[in-house]
Amino acid sequence: MTSLASILRQAWGKAASRTSHPASQQGGASPVRSLAAAGTALLGIIGLGAAALAPNPAIAAETGKSIIIQAGDRGDIIGHTFAVAPIAMFNGDDSAELTTVPAADTEVRTAIKKALGQEAPANTDPLMWAQAVSGNPIDQSTAFPWSATASSRLFADALAGYVKDHGIQHTATQNPLTITGLQGGLYAIVDVTAGDAIPESVRSLTMLVGTEHSIFHTNGSVIVKNDAYDDPPGKTVTGDQNGTVRVGDELTYHITGMVPSTTGKPADFSYVFEDYASAGLSINTAKTNITVTYGDGGSKVLPAASYTVSPADTTVTGQGVEDGSPATFTVTINRDVLASMQDDAGTSFNVVYKATVNEQAAASQIASNCAQVTVGGVASGKSTPVDVHTNTFEFNKYFADESTVTGAQFTLYDANNEQPIQYADKDYTVGVDTNGMVTFAGLENGTYTVRETRVADGAAQVTGAFNVTLTYDKEHNKTQVTFSDTGLDPYDLVTADANGTIRVRNVKSLTELPLTGAAGSFAIAGAAIGLMALAGIVLAIVRRMERRA
Repeated sequence: MTSLASILRQAWGKAASRTSHPASQQGGASPVRSLAAAGTALLGIIGLGAAALAPNPAIAAETGKSIIIQAGDRGDIIGHTFAVAPIAMFNGDDSAELTTVPAADTEVRTAIKKALGQEAPANTDPLMWAQAVSGNPIDQSTAFPWSATASSRLFADALAGYVKDHGIQHTATQNPLTITGLQGGLYAIVDVTAGDAIPESVRSLTMLVGTEHSIFHTNGSVIVKNDAYDDPPGKTVTGDQNGTVRVGDELTYHITGMVPSTTGKPADFSYVFEDYASAGLSINTAKTNITVTYGDGGSKVLPAASYTVSPADTTVTGQGVEDGSPATFTVTINRDVLASMQDDAGTSFNVVYKATVNEQAAASQIASNCAQVTVGGVASGKSTPVDVHTNTFEFNKYFADESTVTGAQFTLYDANNEQPIQYADKDYTVGVDTNGMVTFAGLENGTYTVRETRVADGAAQVTGAFNVTLTYDKEHNKTQVTFSDTGLDPYDLVTADANGTIRVRNVKSLTELPLTGAAGSFAIAGAAIGLMALAGIVLAIVRRMERRA
């Protein structure tokens, strides 16, 4: 949309060009007298006498024009009703002149005074004078965030009452809304949607638009000046290992919205971040942990006193991300603070915090998180959940005689079998349950070493170790376990079948050791030594008997 400033500048230039005089004539014309001459010529061009109080264009405006109201990237028009009223007519498609609509003359003059702090002379067209003569031209407020102090915004807002009373109403049932059968000119548009149909915060600001005109470079199109607030915020997480985590890990979450415009917003307007987490996450709600940033790249930090966290200064555990679940915590920024951020309107608006993975994530193998923003009372809807997973694996501990195993314990080490894995701030050690099963849970992807650090009650002090590589399968929602015991199990106490089932054997005496591997070699060597010793004894007895004979 070409601005009001551009339209009036061209119109005034056309008029002024007809009264220009070379400065060399009679010592040069007085600037004041030249200005007066230009104003008189302008009045003559648009068909006004010096005493005329209302404009009367000499050339009728072209008909059959249209206006298109569009939602644009951020706005919403469907269901909105707009009142549309002309405030000036173009003096034909081939004319660079326009004239204020007589019925709007008083309101236009009032709007000019509010916008510029000056009154247009009674014997001039107020719009022509406002742009070209006042010395304080109407500036522009066509782009987000639609500055509340721009003179064009003050001008447009001052016309709202007139348009509501005199405009023809059109309700948008689709995007865009096209209004046809208009005379060529400049129109003011006011959102007059009933208060019970839309929240006040999504009502559009007053708009100005010119119908299509080649000289004024207008195209009859305007983008609505409101925000729909229906885009869920972004949600990301860092600190995970390819989407997996370990119980006790600290993750960093980012909620990313957008700094809103406060132009035309009511006093109770606010921006509320709402965080939703599953039971597998615990969050400290102190402001030392929950911070707010904004600006390009989140480069600016909002002071702690400028936002409210609820509940405050406590540790909360998520209650779910499903519809109907309560928010884990909220962060609220009120209108006064938002108004102070308008230089950064449209840039990223972020909440950053850390959450700790708790044992609930081990039980469910998932920790989930999402967010939504409620702006001016309008909820965006929740973002797509960000999920991280934990791995679980188990194995069977048994005696060869199938008797009940009690007392056995295993400790988890890193892949190099050097450092014990920590769980709840201590070495991750698990005992055998009543079914002979040993279960490790709450682990991220990776390779681990399992050591038997206490043999079962009644078992010989012979142990083995083995490696497992864990990979979470998101497609099937389960952990893939790869077994290996290379160099870790000299007595062949650990086995894994084709289905990946791992079994760890305990023996009550060395004679129960399997006759394979190092244990088998040991047993065979022992048997060979025993046989050799027995042969020696027999040989000695035979020789003694021979001597007696």
